[in-house]
Amino acid sequence: MQNLLPFPVTVVGSLPRSRAVARALRNRQKGRIAETEFNRIADAAVLESLKLQEENGVDIVSDGEQRRDNFYSFITDSIQG
Repeated sequence: MQNLLPFPVTVVGSLPRSRAVARALRNRQKGRIAETEFNRIADAAVLESLKLQEENGVDIVSDGEQRRDNFYSFITDSIQG
């Protein structure tokens, strides 16, 4: 059998968010927590996402989209009107 190059593994899309991140997303949207507090919670979730991916042999890791509430809000948040 011929030697094959390794097939890199990556994650596409969002990893599941913890309850703490989901709560922080809602509270940030409603103005109940400061951006710095949200970032503290999201940063911890990103580190957990990276750890999970590395422990499971993912070659190309991502932040798991822990800071995003969905795939389109970055567009709607920038539209006026």
